[in-house]
Amino acid sequence: MDYRPSIQHAALLIPATGKHPVIAPGSAIVSRGLQDEHWTAYYEGGIYDRSLNFETKLAIAAGRLADKAPTIALLSAPKAEFIHAADLVWDEDYHCWSIATIHQHDDLLDWLELDNLQLGPSDDQRQRRASIILSRFPRSMVDFEIARRAGRDPYAAIVAKYG
Repeated sequence: MDYRPSIQHAALLIPATGKHPVIAPGSAIVSRGLQDEHWTAYYEGGIYDRSLNFETKLAIAAGRLADKAPTIALLSAPKAEFIHAADLVWDEDYHCWSIATIHQHDDLLDWLELDNLQLGPSDDQRQRRASIILSRFPRSMVDFEIARRAGRDPYAAIVAKYG
């Protein structure tokens, strides 16, 4: 059975000043939203593994949030300390967290130290889900190739058919 988090929506935060005394630049910071004018947020900065990309940081931080995981990467802060930069959703088809809406595009890119962001699952996330399906269902390779030759998105084709 595939993982399904207890929540399907979250907020992606950035520090209001563009930096934070505890959280490393580029960290994914996620919250369920404001509660009594405070953010309760989980984060992942990859400080022990610099090879982590944004999607992996986001998956770790959002997983902690959804599971209320015990971690030191948790904080409570006043509303003014963070900006709600984007909305996150759990994508049921691709089994990943992705950005649904961006509210603070340039500030978010600056914080994440990225050149661009994609709404919805990234190409890496889509390929990862397709790889899982291809390994579980041998027939899916034929369907993948049929879709590719027909000029359709082969990843979307096998995810739609095999889930």
